[in-house]
Amino acid sequence: LERLLADPGVEDYVSDDRKFDKLNAIRKVESNDGKYTDHKSDAIGDYGMRPMAIQDAMKIGNVDDLKAVVDKMKDSPELQREAASKYYDIVNKTAKDDDDKMAYGWLNGPTGLKRAIASDKDLSEHWHVKKFQKLKEKLK
Repeated sequence: LERLLADPGVEDYVSDDRKFDKLNAIRKVESNDGKYTDHKSDAIGDYGMRPMAIQDAMKIGNVDDLKAVVDKMKDSPELQREAASKYYDIVNKTAKDDDDKMAYGWLNGPTGLKRAIASDKDLSEHWHVKKFQKLKEKLK
């Protein structure tokens, strides 16, 4: 917990360009590039991450520790980037580098993505996927 609450510094948590591009598109979808971070749900920050996603990404077991990290993340773009990068890895494990699955999984979590894949759902028509694809194209 102490490491998470300390300033992560300027370390770059995103090492590959495809991942960086996808996280940029997610940031645009979720907060219009950091402009609108007052989410309608309990999501926080530029990437619109919910506490449960933060808990999974940062491997936090204790609820009090999670609250402390969530509070710190609100004012720490570096910590938001780190959590988003780690959560991307979790979702992408199920998405297998498929952009539609990645965008859907970001919103619905890995379990929601697994259910959608199992039901053979057409993810390309989902509003979050469409918005992600449109913004990803603009970033090229």
